[in-house]
Amino acid sequence: AGPYVEAKNKIKFTEFDNIDLGSGTNHLRLGYKGKNTYIEAGAMSDGGTSAEAGYKFKFDNGFTVKGKVESTNVDAWKHGVETEIRYSF
Repeated sequence: AGPYVEAKNKIKFTEFDNIDLGSGTNHLRLGYKGKNTYIEAGAMSDGGTSAEAGYKFKFDNGFTVKGKVESTNVDAWKHGVETEIRYSF
């Protein structure tokens, strides 16, 4: 647990045979990780800002639950939520 710096690159595309690797957006974020949670925020290469917060819980019965909310702002805020539930044998 503790503070960290993260670099992240996101590329959007519709066809796997036509990916423009130079078209992505870079994120540089400062963050803090707790035992089961994290939060981070920073700047994007397109002049915007971004933030993300998430969690991960692993249970003794084989289940892992994790999720995050991510927000970006260039001209207006856009938000997304992701949740995963995994069962390991």
